[in-house]
Amino acid sequence: WLEKNFPDVFARMSVGNAPKQDTGGVEAPPVGEEDEKKKQKRGGRGQIKQKKKTVPQKITIAKIPRAKKKYVTRVCGMNTFDIDLKEAQRFFAQKFSCGASVTAEDEIIIQGDFTDDIIDVIQEKWPEVDDDSIDDLGEVKK
Repeated sequence: WLEKNFPDVFARMSVGNAPKQDTGGVEAPPVGEEDEKKKQKRGGRGQIKQKKKTVPQKITIAKIPRAKKKYVTRVCGMNTFDIDLKEAQRFFAQKFSCGASVTAEDEIIIQGDFTDDIIDVIQEKWPEVDDDSIDDLGEVKK
């Protein structure tokens, strides 16, 4: 039956003296290819993401309006100076007695309008940040 229905499988079995199991017409990949397929993940080869080289940029401070006469202060760019955002968020919350949170990968939101005070506080706490690298954008829409 095997010789009649699957002559190529029968030919491979008769060439090799060792008995092999019938795989149902599906060819088994060679040993080297099998190892490669095990390493490959779903969706193709995984691309290795290279870290972007961050050149010290500017820290931007913006005042964003909320409801009525309330504001939040957004501080961006502290990550480029290798400042721990979580530590900076806790420091701002304690210094200004308000809520603060890390919202994006390089953004801290402080509840309240602290645009004037925050420039001095950043320079005192982190001396590697000079006055030229802090930029005040004023009132900005979210």
